Amino acid sequence: MRALELLNYLAALDDEGNLTPLGGMMADFPLDPQLAKMLIVSPDFKCSNEILTITAMMSGGSLPRSLCYRNAYLTFVGCSAQHLAPT
Repeated sequence: MRALELLNYLAALDDEGNLTPLGGMMADFPLDPQLAKMLIVSPDFKCSNEILTITAMMSGGSLPRSLCYRNAYLTFVGCSAQHLAPT
């Protein structure tokens, strides 16, 4: 029930539980509902670039450890040995 309440609060659902036009736009983004709405309404506040940066930082995960280790290994042995780096 809390999820439905949140979507209603964000105006993604109407009082009958139907998807609103805003909710349809929010569904197009592979983001949490709050971040999707924040992106959609940001032009109204003339802060799209800033909100896009914040959303990217909040929705992006950290690099997998294997990628970090691989980059450290390549730095240590030199880029010419990429074929030897663990994947």
